[in-house]
Amino acid sequence: MGKSLESGHLVSTLRILWKITGAITLIGLGMGFYSCKLDNHADLQSIKSNGLWFIHGHYLNVQDWVPDFRPSRTVISTVPTWVILPELPIEYHRIDILRAFGDKIGGFIKHDGNRMKNRNARFARISVHLDQTVPPPSNVWIGSLYQEIKITDKQIFCPICKSFCYGKCSDKGVNKPSAKE
Repeated sequence: MGKSLESGHLVSTLRILWKITGAITLIGLGMGFYSCKLDNHADLQSIKSNGLWFIHGHYLNVQDWVPDFRPSRTVISTVPTWVILPELPIEYHRIDILRAFGDKIGGFIKHDGNRMKNRNARFARISVHLDQTVPPPSNVWIGSLYQEIKITDKQIFCPICKSFCYGKCSDKGVNKPSAKE
């Protein structure tokens, strides 16, 4: 998102970044979009489960193919965002429950495995796809558990620098309003 790369350079960069073991084919679709074909299913699963990918400081949005895809009609409104679940009781620090929270908030991506291993963790942290076109929830219900959530990175896509610049555009010295305003 925000940077176009020559496809040969992109393939070699992705092969290293994603640790691809099989073949990878990129087809340029225009407007910075590519179709990526992998011949190894394990590579695909690794890319999808280990994501939040950045190339040269720019977020790489990886998503499943959708029929009738047209770059000019595509609006990307979701961004990966870290969410804190403060004071989540320790018995709920399980991947199935964290996934349920993530799916309620906007779409689970992954959990902070280091937090789950830390016996002194005061909160759980998960990465979710957050829709930037609607205000994020401040809490969610999972069964009988009412849980507060805190968004840690309030990202907004900047039309000036064509990047997620966290509310401040360094390109051309323009200050953008923060996500809170």
